[in-house]
Amino acid sequence: MIVFNTTVPALEYYARDQDTQELSEDAFVVRFNNLTEVAPNGEIVQGVPVSGSSFSFTVSESRQPGPQSDILYDDAFEVTYNSTIGIKIIFLVFTKEQTIVEVETNKTTQVKQGSIKYSMIIDFWPFITDQNQLQLSSNITTLKKNSITECTTEQTENDAVSISCEAEGLIGSFDLLQRASTVNVFTREPSSVKADIVVLVCPIKAQNTQLPDDFKFPRDAVCSIPLLDQFPEGSSSSSSNSDSSSGCSDTRENTPAIDVLEVRIHVHNFMNSALDYDPEISVLFGSSGSGSSGCSSGDNRYSFVSDYIFWVSVGCAVVALCFILLVLLIASTRKGARFFRGRAGMKTMVDSLNRRSKLSTPNAQLFA
Repeated sequence: MIVFNTTVPALEYYARDQDTQELSEDAFVVRFNNLTEVAPNGEIVQGVPVSGSSFSFTVSESRQPGPQSDILYDDAFEVTYNSTIGIKIIFLVFTKEQTIVEVETNKTTQVKQGSIKYSMIIDFWPFITDQNQLQLSSNITTLKKNSITECTTEQTENDAVSISCEAEGLIGSFDLLQRASTVNVFTREPSSVKADIVVLVCPIKAQNTQLPDDFKFPRDAVCSIPLLDQFPEGSSSSSSNSDSSSGCSDTRENTPAIDVLEVRIHVHNFMNSALDYDPEISVLFGSSGSGSSGCSSGDNRYSFVSDYIFWVSVGCAVVALCFILLVLLIASTRKGARFFRGRAGMKTMVDSLNRRSKLSTPNAQLFA
């Protein structure tokens, strides 16, 4: 379930158990903070606080793509934040699993129910110089304070940075493209510009991290540690063992380690142009309980193959059965019956009496 803030661009994303349909108690929270123009030396020369701007909030009545839509889809809600300063943020919330098609490239992408795709459109930005960049800052947190256990980043094949985070009962991932589309406001000529992605971590506990020599730290950054690969290092995702046949993964409980994840998108200069930053964001949150994937959480999956108690019990049952059969076999013999019953069987007693009768009265027989 997704809850949008109706006054500023922000949302809460809850997981839903696929078996019980219960919502998670915790949720990922995404907030857009501000737009700032940054000089090559990192100095902020001007900016607009997104959270403090006036936005109108609308949800489209139709769940079909409009005539000007850049993508084709079957069923989705379109949520739009439109500001008075020429900034528009559009969210598409897909209501079912479907295939979406990018009109310009004819590229197809399979999306799951509840996935989100958003784009940010800026009609015009008054750059002071053609060397400056535009920076969009946003934060990712959780409703429950300090519940994010780990986050990772990796470069994808489609020129994007993939970011994944885990919290108690939540798993979220999304891609941020390292490019944006532009259209010159005078010539209407389309082009593209580069977008640099910087991800920073605010840890719960203070940690000393050595920065790479080529890392450019944003001057107005709130968090102090760059997420270059994984934080914290050596967390469960790096050592988890995947079961390819069942699609289950061996995940262990982690201690919460992250307070806030800070995401910075640095778009290179697009002077005299309109910007359309359309990241292929796909938020795939799911409960870590057994209902979400058909697997038990953590290491609690049972396998009788490796259960020594099961095999000891089976062995004892087999031994007991063999012993019972042996006892029945012995008891079926005359000596065995005498041993177990403490007396001879009926047939043995009759034969014994007949033999004794013959010895005392040869012409008489007690039992014919």
